[in-house]
Amino acid sequence: GLETAIGARVRGLVQNGPGAVAGLKVGDIVVSVDGRTVTGPGHFAWLVASTRPGLTVPLLVARGRERLTLSLGVVEAQK
Repeated sequence: GLETAIGARVRGLVQNGPGAVAGLKVGDIVVSVDGRTVTGPGHFAWLVASTRPGLTVPLLVARGRERLTLSLGVVEAQK
């Protein structure tokens, strides 16, 4: 069958930033944030930005053939 492309590929990480601390690796594909399906990179950024700073949310991540759940601590965006 046809597969719908979902998710957002991790292209880079800030050293010691929230993504790196959560365990994300370059090349991972974030499939969902807090149970909400990610439809692309912009949507992933919007989902994270719309989450209250200080919360920790689960990320469903595809890494090769593995499916992982990582915990992302949401921080306030740097100005």
